Amino acid sequence: MKYKKQILITFAMLDVILFGRFLSKIWFGFTFQAPEDSWWFNIFYMTQSILIISFLASGFGLACQKRWGFILSYVQFPFRYLFLLLSFGFIAVIFPMQNTYYFSPVIIIAMLLEIGRLILTIMIQKKDN
Repeated sequence: MKYKKQILITFAMLDVILFGRFLSKIWFGFTFQAPEDSWWFNIFYMTQSILIISFLASGFGLACQKRWGFILSYVQFPFRYLFLLLSFGFIAVIFPMQNTYYFSPVIIIAMLLEIGRLILTIMIQKKDN
């Protein structure tokens, strides 16, 4: 791939921006007083907080083209969908859609872009090996 370094830096920047966008969720998870019988709430926010912090690490790893950066990015993929923390989720803020059921078309496009990101990352890593 001709522009692999630029693509990886773009993906790294998206991860760092995603970390910045959702940093407040970490703070909320630690300051919110959950009911005592809701152990699932604590597990949910701890997992989400670890994922958000890992965005910063994967951003650094991808920018430096480290193997662990690629692996961390692959591990994050299903959790990005689970928590709906998508790299391209910012387009939902730019193009808000209302009166839609379930997911708006913009979120579906962001999900498809996330799959494209995964495919490109795999292709770049395979070319390096």
